[in-house]
Amino acid sequence: MATTYSAPPAPPRGRRDSRTVQAVAVLGAVSVALVAVSWRDPHETGSLGLCPFHALTGMYCPGCGTLRALHDVLHGNVAEAFGHNVLTVPALALLVAWAAWTLVGARRRTLRVRGSVATSGSRAWVPLVLSGTTLVVMVAFSVLRNLPGSALAP
Repeated sequence: MATTYSAPPAPPRGRRDSRTVQAVAVLGAVSVALVAVSWRDPHETGSLGLCPFHALTGMYCPGCGTLRALHDVLHGNVAEAFGHNVLTVPALALLVAWAAWTLVGARRRTLRVRGSVATSGSRAWVPLVLSGTTLVVMVAFSVLRNLPGSALAP
């Protein structure tokens, strides 16, 4: 009696490939932005334009000071970067960590052979919670940095 070997089914390719493409796109966009900011000094008035929200309302948006903070990080002035926008350094670190985690996870998934495919709905709430948390933090940060005498103003 001859036994035949059949390989377990491969995991679906669509979701894995889209996550890898997203991670590579994010790393590429961040790299291009960092190169652009390193070439021009945003501390000089008018070097990279102005914030349309601040120009229209006179208030600081959550992104005000981000270009100056990125420029400072690239030149080793992390403490000064926190002074321009306290959210920029942690956001940049989280973005790069997410992309690296996604790429490493995609590599592990291609090396590992699985016999069964997990259901995709088990962690569907994670993006919703992260999006909601990000929105709350940005709104709170915007309100706090626009209070008179706030240390969070750029």
